[in-house]
Amino acid sequence: MEKKQKKTKGNFAAAVLTILLSIGMIIFAGTPVYAADNTAVSLNLNSKSNINNVSFEAENMFPGDSVSNIYRIEVSGLKKSEQATIYFQAVIREEYEKLAEVLQCEVVLADTGEVLYSGLMRNMSTSAVGVLYAPKADYLDYEISVWLDTKAGNEYQGKTLIADFNWWIEQAGQRVEIASLTEVPEGLQNTAFCTIEKIKNELSRILISKGGSAYSIDNMAFYDVRLQFWNGREWIDVTVDDFPIDGINVTLPYPEGTTRDTHDFMVSHMFTVDSERLGIKAGEVEWPPVTKASDGLKVTFKGLSPVAIAWKELKAEDNVTTTFPEDEPTADNTSINDVFTGDTVPIMTYIYLMLSTFGGVFYMISVIKKCKEYEDE
Repeated sequence: MEKKQKKTKGNFAAAVLTILLSIGMIIFAGTPVYAADNTAVSLNLNSKSNINNVSFEAENMFPGDSVSNIYRIEVSGLKKSEQATIYFQAVIREEYEKLAEVLQCEVVLADTGEVLYSGLMRNMSTSAVGVLYAPKADYLDYEISVWLDTKAGNEYQGKTLIADFNWWIEQAGQRVEIASLTEVPEGLQNTAFCTIEKIKNELSRILISKGGSAYSIDNMAFYDVRLQFWNGREWIDVTVDDFPIDGINVTLPYPEGTTRDTHDFMVSHMFTVDSERLGIKAGEVEWPPVTKASDGLKVTFKGLSPVAIAWKELKAEDNVTTTFPEDEPTADNTSINDVFTGDTVPIMTYIYLMLSTFGGVFYMISVIKKCKEYEDE
């Protein structure tokens, strides 16, 4: 009988443990865990809630005392090709300004070690520290340290400071700037295409070789096309590191004297940089497909500047009424990536976990029932 009781208790304990594990699997299956820095204070910024804050307190400070912490700013709702500026500001609360006169503060991006601010905390209460953000990850870690210098006078000892650490995000507007091709891009200056004439000759050679003799250099237009973003102060050219890996949609103007009903078009583009990430080399030329739309020629480029458009007149038998596809997003909406949500777990994983959990629960019920029957014998 004693063995039966021990077996019953053992089976019951195993059943309880399995149920607890199953519940744990359900709870944590969709919850990200940051084991490396689980002490970080996490705040979220997105397009609907673009500002967040947390209070900070340095209490009973004496010369040589310091306080340091990690603040994780999670960013959601931005597409991978979009950029934004994240701003940080420390605002000293009223009646706590005294210690801020001498309290030092340093703000560092934890993953790169870049120092965003170093100086008196009071000097940051009226200014903001901005950092450009492109969603290579779905968060930024700020390490913020404050300390009281050993030379601080007696009037600052034992004081307390309370401040609000504020973060907010301003999404960078993007635009495609189209101008005449008048300058050799820096990345081509040490290549075989170091002059405007050589660039044009190569772009036109590709178009004629791919399109045939119907295209000629007399019917070509050349442009300097650049992707830019607004950083809160001015328009800045996007670097190769931030260029969308899937390219961008651009609307090129119809060359003077041409229309979508009377002409066909080809486009070529010369890469100006080497990029292993994008799979391109300076001096190489691409000739992407072209879609004729009401407001211009829709093209998806893997890079920008310089660009050539060639056109040929349609023959009478080709000049018939054509149904054109709906216009693609305009050049200002250059992103063609999916929304980055940070959840990369396949859906089948959740289904498997759910089915496994329910199976475990049913198994546990049967074990408990058998245990009870065994005990009653």
